Amino acid sequence: MSEHIIRTGHLPADEVCALLANARALIFPSLAEGFGMPIVDAMALGVPVITSKFHAAEEVAGNAALLVDPKNINEVAEGIVRLAEDDAFRMSLINKGKSRSEDFSWAKAASETWKIIIEALI
Repeated sequence: MSEHIIRTGHLPADEVCALLANARALIFPSLAEGFGMPIVDAMALGVPVITSKFHAAEEVAGNAALLVDPKNINEVAEGIVRLAEDDAFRMSLINKGKSRSEDFSWAKAASETWKIIIEALI
């Protein structure tokens, strides 16, 4: 499987986006995360996500990702195999992910902020 994994080191944002858009999946088994923006980025690009079922990653991903225990390598590996072999499941995560990513759009953030401002002024 190592021939299918690209280790890049640090990359500029535009190169990250191009690689991510062409990825078969984002494997993001973080042990601790403040927010997990790569999860949202992948979902917006139509890339299914495998991520940690702990901390912020679970909250960000919701039901739109395959959640795994990042300390359990077998669980992570099983998730990778499932995404590789189950096209219906993969497509389900892609569709849910695109929808979930909209919850974190700038347009939604601006709209929610504007509502709070208006409510505070009334």
